[in-house]
Amino acid sequence: MIKHSYLVYDGHCQFCLDGVRRLKALDRFRRLQWIDLHEVKDLRALHSRLTKERAMSQLHVVESPRSRATSVFVRDSSPEGNKLYGGFYALRRLCLVLPGLYPLIPFVYIPGMGFIGSFFYRLIAKNRYLFHRHSACKSNSCFRE
Repeated sequence: MIKHSYLVYDGHCQFCLDGVRRLKALDRFRRLQWIDLHEVKDLRALHSRLTKERAMSQLHVVESPRSRATSVFVRDSSPEGNKLYGGFYALRRLCLVLPGLYPLIPFVYIPGMGFIGSFFYRLIAKNRYLFHRHSACKSNSCFRE
């Protein structure tokens, strides 16, 4: 099966890796391709506006036209037709892609949740290295490059 949805994450962040591990367990139908941003030379091959700096700031979901259902909640599109969802909107998109997250759909689409969810997502993402439990990160050796 060809995968046309990509989840781009920070593979140097233990907090992010823990989240990705949980999400992978929910991806029973293998709808996503998981991409560590540190293992890709040019993220712009996935989407023209996706840079390493942008990917370091938040989780991203990139979908090609063949992978997504029609949606009025598209955040960004590139000339090649791929859609880019970042931060809270990426998590919200995952609720539509991963059946294990379907129960969250009514909550993430409550009016105003885009603003509230984005605020809390940015707060957590900015401080994600403080949330780790991994012993190798105690000295912040995994802090952003």
